[in-house]
Amino acid sequence: MTPVILSGGSGTRLWPVSRASYPKQFCDFYDRSFLRETLERVKDFEAAYIVTVESMKN
Repeated sequence: MTPVILSGGSGTRLWPVSRASYPKQFCDFYDRSFLRETLERVKDFEAAYIVTVESMKN
């Protein structure tokens, strides 16, 4: 099994914490971002695909 992590969108429902310049997957909740928390859950897999949007590359 290969996990696929979908990481995109600005998270408008989480405003003001999340916004277009700082999307929800990078916001810290309980000392970790959503993306970090997800990566921790799949760390024992041999490989994982992370899919994000081009506008968030920086």
